[in-house]
Amino acid sequence: MHDISSLIRHHGLLIVWLSVLGEGLGLPVPSFAFVLVAAGSMYASGGAALVELGVIAFVAGLAADLVWYVAGRRFGYRLLGALCRISMSPDSCVQRTESIFMRWGSSTLVVARFVPGLSVVAQPLAGAIRQAWTPFLLYDSVGLILWTGSALALGVIFSSAVDDVLDALSRYGTAGAMLVAMALACYVIYKLVRRHLFIRHLRMNRISVGELNQLIEDGKAPMILDVRPNEVQQAQGVIPGAIAVTRETLDSIPASAAGADEIVVYCACPNEASAVFIAKHLIERGFRRVRPLHGGAEAWLAAGFALVAKQ
Repeated sequence: MHDISSLIRHHGLLIVWLSVLGEGLGLPVPSFAFVLVAAGSMYASGGAALVELGVIAFVAGLAADLVWYVAGRRFGYRLLGALCRISMSPDSCVQRTESIFMRWGSSTLVVARFVPGLSVVAQPLAGAIRQAWTPFLLYDSVGLILWTGSALALGVIFSSAVDDVLDALSRYGTAGAMLVAMALACYVIYKLVRRHLFIRHLRMNRISVGELNQLIEDGKAPMILDVRPNEVQQAQGVIPGAIAVTRETLDSIPASAAGADEIVVYCACPNEASAVFIAKHLIERGFRRVRPLHGGAEAWLAAGFALVAKQ
C-alpha cells in the first residue's frame, strides 16, 4: 500500500474483480469512484488492457447480481427485509425501489447501479417478484456495461488528473494509504450515524398480525391503511378491508376518522418505515390511536392469513 498506482498497475485485474464483486455483494467498497476510474486511468494507453478490465468488472458484477437474483427468488421479501435491516441506507430501501420497479419493470436494472438505495435491492427484488430470467439478464447486462464503461471512460478522459492524485498519495506512502482509509472510515461512520437516527425515528408502538386478525374476526376491525405501491396491491392483494393510501393522498382521509377506535397502517418495508411515517403524520393531524402493523404484509402472509383482491 506504499505505492497505490503501482498496486493498481501490477494487480489491476484482481483488484477490479474483488472490488466490483465486493460492492455488488453489499460491502462498502467504492469500486466505481476509486477502483474503476483509477484503473481506467492507469490503463488509458492500452486498448486491450482496458477491454480486459471491462470484461473482468462486468463478469464480477454479473456474478454478484446473479447471487442476489437467485436468493431473491428463493427467499423473497424475507431476504429484502434482512438486507435493509443491515443496510446503511434503510430509508431508501424496499418501498421506493419496489414502486420504481413496478412502474418501469426490468428496465430499472439499467440505471440501478447509478442510484443510491436502488442499487441495494434492485437485483434481489427482481428475483422476489419473479422477473423472468431473460429480461433480467438482458437489462442487468446493459446496466453493467454502462456502469463499467462510464467509470473506465472517466478514468481515460481524466487520466492526467487521476494520475496526479494517485502520485500525490503514493509520495506520502503510508500516510497516503491512511488518508484513503480515513476517508472510507468517515464515509462508513456518516452512513452509520444516519442509520442510527433513522431507526430511532421509527420507534413507536406496533400491532401484531395476530392482534389485527383477532380484531377483524371479532367484528371490531379498525380502519386499515395500505401504503404499498398500487402495482403491488394489484399484484398481491390487500388485507381484508384495507384502504389504499399514499403520502400524497393522506389529507383526503376525512377528519371524522380521527374518532376511530384504531387505525392500522401497513407496508412492505423493513422496520415498517413507510407505515411509521404515515402513522406519525396522522397522529400530528389529531388522529387518536394509530399503529403500524409489525412485519407488514409479509408477516400477515407468513402467519397464514390471506390477502384479498383489491377492489
